Amino acid sequence: MQLTNLLKAPIRLAVLVQITSLSFNTGCMVGSKYNPPAIDAPQDWKNNSSADSNTSYRDYWWEVFDDPLLNELEQEVLQKNYDLRIAFSRVQEARALMKAAKAELYPQLYLNPSYSNEGVLYESYSDGVIVRAHEMLFLWPFNLSYEADLWGKIRSRYLATRENWEGQIDAYNWIMLILTADLATVYYQLRTMDAQIDLLEATIQSREKAFKINKSRYNSKIIDYSDVTLAGLELNKALAEHRELIRARAELENRLAVLTGAPSPEFSFDHYPLQGEPPEIPVGMPSEVLLRRPDIAEAERLMATEHSLVNSAYASFFPSLSLTAGFGSSSPHLKYFLKNRGRLWSFGANASQMIFDAGRLSADLAIQESRFQEAGSEYQQKVLVCLEEVEDALSNLENYAKEYKDVSNAVEWAEKAYRIAYNRYSNGVNSYLNVVFTEIEELRAQVAQNNLQGLRFVSTIQLIKVIGGGWDRNINDSQCE
Repeated sequence: MQLTNLLKAPIRLAVLVQITSLSFNTGCMVGSKYNPPAIDAPQDWKNNSSADSNTSYRDYWWEVFDDPLLNELEQEVLQKNYDLRIAFSRVQEARALMKAAKAELYPQLYLNPSYSNEGVLYESYSDGVIVRAHEMLFLWPFNLSYEADLWGKIRSRYLATRENWEGQIDAYNWIMLILTADLATVYYQLRTMDAQIDLLEATIQSREKAFKINKSRYNSKIIDYSDVTLAGLELNKALAEHRELIRARAELENRLAVLTGAPSPEFSFDHYPLQGEPPEIPVGMPSEVLLRRPDIAEAERLMATEHSLVNSAYASFFPSLSLTAGFGSSSPHLKYFLKNRGRLWSFGANASQMIFDAGRLSADLAIQESRFQEAGSEYQQKVLVCLEEVEDALSNLENYAKEYKDVSNAVEWAEKAYRIAYNRYSNGVNSYLNVVFTEIEELRAQVAQNNLQGLRFVSTIQLIKVIGGGWDRNINDSQCE
């Protein structure tokens, strides 16, 4: 019964001090109030050919391509990519730091039981008699300490850690957008390369046939050996280009493996030539893009973090107040220990005010103010870069579409020119040099057509990336505290 009463007392004391701390915490906060920066965003984009698109965002932005294989690979990125796991660990770390900072707002209660048994010789100064003193001490104290947050210094530090945690969430979403966009880019580059491999393999078959025909005609003394050498030259050039494409494809395949969190030796991507047209993407207003971009949100949260630290540094100029209290039991005899007659208590308060520190507090405040100004400039710079990236992506999409149309027409003319040159050569009107020239031009036009088709897909992905994607964030405020 005595022990129960003894344990209730520090609990009551802790509750009393906590109520006191809450009253202190609702006091004044020195420093300025943070206001998110206002951005004067343009009303529209210079290049916005997809403004009338009916395409809407899905739960995950890559679903607008309507490609089941791409969807499967993107899920692998979300589940297995190690860069994304690292970013998530940073979110968890920031959340733990926030909780640790919040704990400083509340009193700290410690239990420090101890036992001592001491025997000491003492000499009497009056008569010089030496006696031995034996003392035992049983101690069971609860000690409580609390720094009253009179000016909001501790609350400002807590707000800074909270804003930093929110910034890490935005950083996580930005890394997610970068990684998923990188995977989609590599995916369509691989498919573009597969289409070019098909084109070169068809060209190799055609040139092998031409080489055999020219060699046969030379053996029949119909042509001279120069046509054979030209046919052999073009055949081996095509073979070399084909091998280079195979090498470059292997690098892209390995990059795809890393993005999906798979070992490169165990990962393979089947031959899958690119076909079709990329979807049109609704861009929206510049102000909407700035709100959607996770890196812009991260930069704004960094500004808020630095602003809270400025207020905390400013609050350091004001007096501080610390409260202490203790309650428990102390007795030199075990039979009195944990009984009412052995109880102990104490309480106190300590106030302090810096008088002279050679300018340390002023320097700390100046440092935090400079960091806040730096964060503000970085935010403004990110906004400008964001607007630039969107304009570049829109311009690329518009011009690549026009180039693709022009090159497609060029491919048709090159095919006609090759057929005419080959027929004239077969009839003995032209030399084989004209056939080689027109075939080279046809291949160049076809390669350019394939490249532009792939660039249109890649530019579409880049546009989605720079306007902030369009999926539901995986980390949200419900995970706070």
